Amino acid sequence: MKKILMAALGAGAMFLAASPASAGIIVGSNDAGNCYPFLCNDSGTNSGLSVDYQQAYKASAFPGAITINSLTFSLYTGFIGNSTVLSGTYDVYLSYAANGVGSLSDTLSSNVSGAQTLFASISGGGNMNPSFTISGTPFFYDPLVGDLLLEVVVNNQADAPNGNGNGYNQADYNGAVTSRAYCLTNSGCFGNQSGALVTEFNATAVPEPSTLALLGGGLVGLGAARRRKARK
Repeated sequence: MKKILMAALGAGAMFLAASPASAGIIVGSNDAGNCYPFLCNDSGTNSGLSVDYQQAYKASAFPGAITINSLTFSLYTGFIGNSTVLSGTYDVYLSYAANGVGSLSDTLSSNVSGAQTLFASISGGGNMNPSFTISGTPFFYDPLVGDLLLEVVVNNQADAPNGNGNGYNQADYNGAVTSRAYCLTNSGCFGNQSGALVTEFNATAVPEPSTLALLGGGLVGLGAARRRKARK
């Protein structure tokens, strides 16, 4: 009886140890700065759509299936400028990428695989120094399905052209794990660009199905051992 009970308790202890935990996953290396889509507006107007911005993240940059709870972007300190997120409305979407890192098309709709999820809708004004976090509806992401795609659609953004005192976000110009594409109102669309934003994902790890099955078996064993002990 003691051996059976100890085995069941061991499985229960494994269940506790394998409970999902939150972690920060940083994708991209801080090479230089990029002001789109939060810190500059090159559309020439503060009315209507200013920028539709996408970037893809390599699936291999993630340790496994996760639930994304928030996104954090940091200020690039190599240039001095205004670190306040421009006023405007920012609709933030997450999905899988039909065209992944290094192959994003300038036809932004073609980069989306399946349905997009509205992760968050926010108004500008937050301070990017040292960082700015967007919390949203938890999004489940499985790297086995494909690269992750972020899209930020910005409307009624303050008119602040690049190079006129604006700040910059940390950006990755290596292009190995993240790349970007975007459309600027009155300026056109640009695909397969380096300089995507370095992003920290606050995420909860999701146990693999095989692990869940093993944990469930351990709990069943624990319950059976307790019932047998009660009958003696």
